[in-house]
Amino acid sequence: MIMDRSQIALLRYAGHFTSIYALFVAVFFAFMMLNFIVWEVELPLHYVDWIVVIICGERVGQTIYKRNATGLEGVGLYKLSGLCLLGIVAIDIIFTLLAILVDSRLEWIPKTAVEYVFSIIFPAIFIFWMIWFGFKWGFRTAEQKAAKRAAKAVEQSLFDLLLTLENQLLDPVVRRTRKKLEQLLHVDFAEIGASGRMYDRRQILDELPAEAHDYPTRTIEGFHIRELSEGLVQVFYDIAENGTRRTSIWMFAGHQWRMIYHQGTRRAS
Repeated sequence: MIMDRSQIALLRYAGHFTSIYALFVAVFFAFMMLNFIVWEVELPLHYVDWIVVIICGERVGQTIYKRNATGLEGVGLYKLSGLCLLGIVAIDIIFTLLAILVDSRLEWIPKTAVEYVFSIIFPAIFIFWMIWFGFKWGFRTAEQKAAKRAAKAVEQSLFDLLLTLENQLLDPVVRRTRKKLEQLLHVDFAEIGASGRMYDRRQILDELPAEAHDYPTRTIEGFHIRELSEGLVQVFYDIAENGTRRTSIWMFAGHQWRMIYHQGTRRAS
């Protein structure tokens, strides 16, 4: 029978899960045997199952989400959980046999085949759901991380965009171009200058082009932003040359960002 890609992927993820589980169990097994040999303290091997299966599921769940940009649902997730359960049973059998070889006096080791079967069947249902829960937890964790990365990327791109727009308004070439200013300034734009004077959009559109040829170089320092609401962002920065502290509010309107408010204040000495 030829397996399709989805089946191969499930086997690969189950193998990944089983290998992580085997590593955890190997470490616990070594610790367990050391305790028994040195201090004669028994730590039953199955104690590790309850916690480790969730950890393994969470790790593999994140891997699945990262590779596919989504988690598994429905039958696919149940199949994967079942395959992982089979892997757990196989690993537990191997380490139980190793424990018997080391010292068969360990009380937690099943003494008969029937006893061993029952020691597997009853916990198996619970372990199956622990595996399932681990995967779901991993999907959720990976989704949250992806959302944070996306939000950070959006914030960074918005940071760069608004910094560019602020620099444009400090550029003499832009300041003398009324059409460009009209694109950058919202129709309800208002400004409070460092002198305390209030300006509206019409005044700014008249005054900036008139003084653009004498406008000195301005360098933005300490630029940072904060989102006030969706489509509304406030920026803060200092002007190095004249010691003013400035803030602007940008609104996303008409399919682009436009400044709706600006204020400049002299920095306290």
